[in-house]
Amino acid sequence: MRTLFYLLLCFSISAFGQRYSTNTGTTKFEASLPTLIPVKANNNASKVIFDVTTEEIAILVYIIDFEFKIPLMQEHFNENYMETESYPKAFFQGRIIDHNTIKGVLTIKGISKNIETPITFLKNETIDLLGTFKIHSEDFNIKVPKIISRKMAEEITVSFNYSLQPKN
Repeated sequence: MRTLFYLLLCFSISAFGQRYSTNTGTTKFEASLPTLIPVKANNNASKVIFDVTTEEIAILVYIIDFEFKIPLMQEHFNENYMETESYPKAFFQGRIIDHNTIKGVLTIKGISKNIETPITFLKNETIDLLGTFKIHSEDFNIKVPKIISRKMAEEITVSFNYSLQPKN
């Protein structure tokens, strides 16, 4: 159902305005505490569509595409915490406001939360979007065992860097 929604959003964005997109956006997260093993991962396959006219943006991130330096950490992340088999994607749908803020709804594990954060918006031949925001694992029903939670920060820092190309 969500894939259908994403496709409809993509169609509506492309039908009404100049569209920019990428399939290789970078989304990162970090929940590390000082002096402990880094809890962080990168996803270099984030899909983004942005309509310049309406300033609507849609972002699709496949959870399985997050890469960790420690393979066992990646396995636990996908199987135990994110339940990737049941919830393979995270979505963001929203707007860019005044080229300095992104505002919308982030959906992870079927749970949606409002997000608003400052961004860097640069437009030349491409549009570059950069930003950072914080989330809490409990807000998205990400259950972390107590023994592990002592090794992780309570706030998860999510950052993104998307270089969008014009699409006809």
